[in-house]
Amino acid sequence: HVGPTAARALATHFGSVEAIREASVEELAGVDGVGEIIAESVKRWFEVDWHQEIISRWAAAGVRMADDRDEAPEQTLEGLTVVVTGSLEGFSRDEAKEAIVS
Repeated sequence: HVGPTAARALATHFGSVEAIREASVEELAGVDGVGEIIAESVKRWFEVDWHQEIISRWAAAGVRMADDRDEAPEQTLEGLTVVVTGSLEGFSRDEAKEAIVS
């Protein structure tokens, strides 16, 4: 149930995989773009033992699972809706979306 939009919203709001894991269903559902169904799905995912093993292996391999919040750039477009129409030279639609979101 967790797509890229909800995943990004959770990561931005909580800042780390550990904080997401520790959050209640109500806290997860309270994030913009995340509802009750997604929140319950996230909680169930973290309850599975082999998912915890995956997270442990990622951490052991050096995967960063926390956001460096102090280094985040100013969000000058936060709260705005950006609409891309037509074509952009050198960008696919998904690449343009990712460039705008990042």
